[in-house]
Amino acid sequence: MSKVIISQKTKEKLEALDVGILYLFGSRSRGVALEKSDYDIGVVFINTKRDDTMKRHGAVYNILNDIFPDAIDGPKLDISYLQEANASLQMSAIQYGKAIFEINPRFRADYEESVLKRYDDYRFLQKEYENATFAAFQK
Repeated sequence: MSKVIISQKTKEKLEALDVGILYLFGSRSRGVALEKSDYDIGVVFINTKRDDTMKRHGAVYNILNDIFPDAIDGPKLDISYLQEANASLQMSAIQYGKAIFEINPRFRADYEESVLKRYDDYRFLQKEYENATFAAFQK
């Protein structure tokens, strides 16, 4: 993966939208992307309780098109608003992705710690569900 460069002006726009972290994850973060592979982007907001959600999502999309200009006519942007995603996707973004923007290291550390805790709970419940499902089929 080549280094993603975000200008100071773009950082200021992200901050104005309460974006706390941007993760690039998936094949592009691992350096195994094909020419048409999409850009998997995880967005974490500082403030999730805003009244302008659709407008803000549109503004984030436009900013990401500025950061990844080839996504306009080529590979697509696959944007995940991580606080709305399940724990498995959030874990994948922090475990295998790269933070390409963060408002500050403390915010990122706090977010990643909360994901780890939720993921542990998620995995436990997932295993319980799988065990119950397999047990039901064995009867």
